Amino acid sequence: MSLLRPKHSELDILLLEDSARDAELIVRSIEDNSAKASIAVVGSVQEAMHYLEKEGGYEHVSKPNLIMLDLTLPKESGIGFLDFVKTDDRFRTIPVIVLTSMQADSAVRDSYAKYANCFINKPDNLSDLTSMVNSITNFWSSVAILPKQE
Repeated sequence: MSLLRPKHSELDILLLEDSARDAELIVRSIEDNSAKASIAVVGSVQEAMHYLEKEGGYEHVSKPNLIMLDLTLPKESGIGFLDFVKTDDRFRTIPVIVLTSMQADSAVRDSYAKYANCFINKPDNLSDLTSMVNSITNFWSSVAILPKQE
């Protein structure tokens, strides 16, 4: 019996995070991890939509194959962005990981109702955050098989 292993490919992550501190910690964790991953950080829903649609200065970016989404954004709804991604044929196959400090059952329920692939509470300390980010990137870069980018 042979075991099929997914091809180890580069992970192109779009992180939608309004907290500069959290974004920096997540980016640093990804850069320090051995997984082959690149990450782009945007701070608002509008900027994330421009990124995905390759407009407003993002004309030359590659389509991400993983989105990490903070739900608690100052002006716009993270759930609204999740709905945008999962109802648009161009983006619906991109896995979306909700990474948030929200712990309300309604946030979990709403995220999965809008087809989030995972809901994770952000840890409070750096060590746990680093471990969580490493687990995410290792899983999505070396265990999961992602659709080929168009």
